[in-house]
Amino acid sequence: MTPPTRITLVHQAALGDTVLLIPLLRSLRQYFQHDGCALTLVSKANLGQMLTMLGFVENYASAEDREHTAWFAQPEGAEANSSPGWAACDVLISAVSNGDDAWAANALRSAAKRRLFFNPRPPGDYPQHVTEFHREQLRGQGLDLQPPPLPLARSNPDGAIVIHPGSGGDAKCWPRERFLSLARRLKRLGYAPTLILGEAEQERWGNQVVDALKEEFSWYLHMGLYELADRLLRARV
Repeated sequence: MTPPTRITLVHQAALGDTVLLIPLLRSLRQYFQHDGCALTLVSKANLGQMLTMLGFVENYASAEDREHTAWFAQPEGAEANSSPGWAACDVLISAVSNGDDAWAANALRSAAKRRLFFNPRPPGDYPQHVTEFHREQLRGQGLDLQPPPLPLARSNPDGAIVIHPGSGGDAKCWPRERFLSLARRLKRLGYAPTLILGEAEQERWGNQVVDALKEEFSWYLHMGLYELADRLLRARV
């Protein structure tokens, strides 16, 4: 039996950009479905743990470990600055290098059999979804990835209606007042919503606003990422 293709994807960003990797991970599984593949994600440890526990990857490693950060310095000789276990793979895919920098120089000296590079963020005028931007760049390097099939529709009629009214930056958010207006309208109609509040909302809005919302609505505060994903999977909307 042919062993599965070992693929390592290196990505170093926050939660939203990491979630946007999931279609790429599914496209890789689809491409290597004949022999199968074993996926390792090098990222922030809590994000890698979340995607491993949810079954999107088999393994994860911390992008903040010394073995990885050493690759951002130019190697001085024929050896890479470090030899992390995740680099001994069949396909090494990097979203932290342009393919012509110190990280790439270390990758070229590693045990990886094939090395590919992509920019995780498209330009502002890119006309398609960011997930297509990922696949498009890898197609240009000989990996003919196709969009994965959509997951089966999920229906949880007894689940909660969950609202997360924030993000890392105000510019990306619908105004808070509109989220609250929606939540109050749902409540009047008999659908009691649950608010998800994180560190960003607590810091930006202040304790007085957050405490008032706690009295008005059910809420989750500062959940771990795996618990958050589990709550969302069981939500009605």
